[in-house]
Amino acid sequence: MDFVWVNNFLKVFAMQLFAKVENFIVTDVIVVSQEVIDSGLFGSGWIETWTEKVDNPRKNYAGIGYTYDPELDAFIPPQPTLGNWVLNLETCLWEETE
Repeated sequence: MDFVWVNNFLKVFAMQLFAKVENFIVTDVIVVSQEVIDSGLFGSGWIETWTEKVDNPRKNYAGIGYTYDPELDAFIPPQPTLGNWVLNLETCLWEETE
């Protein structure tokens, strides 16, 4: 996905990215206005996400299957299954350990 194009589109049309979070797991990501989210048309459980990799308020862009941690206010990708991994609490990314 070309995040530069997406960011420009969002700015022009006053749209934002929202992740649907159910039981702390992201189940969907949509592009919609804040007003539509506030209207309740799509139900509840929507949390704004951003594509920026630097200074992202929620650390990472939300993807389907990611975990939302309300204490860290961050989206965390699924833990890799091969190897030993530890969660970096600053970046909310998994780092392989030896």
